[in-house]
Amino acid sequence: MIRYKRNYSSRHQPRSPWVSLGVALVLVGIAALKAWWDRSHVPFNPAQRPPFGENLPDTVAARVLWVSDGDTFEARVEVKPGLRIRTRVRLRGVDAPELHAKCEAERVGAQVAKRALQAILADGGVTLHALSEDKYGRLLATVATRKTPDVARVLIAKGVARPYYGGHRDGWCD
Repeated sequence: MIRYKRNYSSRHQPRSPWVSLGVALVLVGIAALKAWWDRSHVPFNPAQRPPFGENLPDTVAARVLWVSDGDTFEARVEVKPGLRIRTRVRLRGVDAPELHAKCEAERVGAQVAKRALQAILADGGVTLHALSEDKYGRLLATVATRKTPDVARVLIAKGVARPYYGGHRDGWCD
């Protein structure tokens, strides 16, 4: 009986082009997900401040894009006729627990506050009053909806946030 040895040289059978295409699509998908993740979870960079200018209007309408935590959301705002910006809006007069917390109790409280803010803003007709800019470049505003004249007061009344008047913030962990 004659046995033949296989030749394990550097020669390979050519692969189907579909395998290469599939691998390429998977790699592109992973790169796209990584780019989205990096962009959506990076803290706000104050150097990239939107052009609010000195003369902000008293009241503007806002379209909520997403809620980041219990006292901040991202919105598309028409600051001046023809000038629409996408910016983060910080609720005036309220402090909610942080999602990136030091303890589990604060993390749970932050999720509750975020859901409460999402539910209130879902009423629609969101308007921003008494506009200014905070130290992080966010638009600081008193926020109202169709059903809620002051969103911050409702969050405080529900017990998911506390009043905040500027300066040092106390932690939420014991």
